[in-house]
This record gives sequence, structure tokens and C-alpha cells, in this order.
Amino acid sequence: MNTDKDMRPAEVSEVNSALILRADEMGNELQQLVAEKDEDRAAVLITMDLLGGEEEAEATVMVRGRGYMLVELCRLMWNDPRIGVALRVIVMSEIERLRLSDNGDESE
Repeated sequence: MNTDKDMRPAEVSEVNSALILRADEMGNELQQLVAEKDEDRAAVLITMDLLGGEEEAEATVMVRGRGYMLVELCRLMWNDPRIGVALRVIVMSEIERLRLSDNGDESE
């Protein structure tokens, strides 16, 4: 899993993936549903589609909700046997990157 790729927001007109376009529509619907009762609801929709090989991908992320519910949702994701593994890889990668960055600053 490569977590170092540069990500940039794309305009909808640039998106080629039918999956990403549909997820964007679904994200708008989820945002409306969560906003009806923002304190008691949270939603995260993450979609990624590889196009023409591993180097070209499109993704969309939608997060809606507040404090407690988002924390609980993240806790459920962290403990999920599929998603949690990927989250731990990313967290450990970021911790190592920060550790190396901090060590580099001390030597100057």
C-alpha cells in the first residue's frame, strides 16, 4: 500500500470514473440525511477507483457529523478487521515519518 502519493482535488468535469461520480451523488444524499439530525449521526463515504493501471486512481471522501459520533465511527473502523489493518498501516507510516523528521531537526 503506497501512502505517499500526492493527492489533489479534481473538478467534477475531470472525473472519469462512473463509480466516483455515483459516490459523489451518494455523498450529497448522505450529507443531507446526517444534517437533518447532526448531533446524533455521522457518515463517512470513501471511494477509490483505479483507472488504466495502478498509477492512475480517482477517489472521493465525504465526512459528515460531529465530535462524539465521528469518534465512535472512527473507533468502529479502527476495530474492523479489514479497514482497521489499513488504518494502522497509515498511522504507523505517519508516526515513522514524523519520527524521522524530528530526528532530522535535532541534528541541525
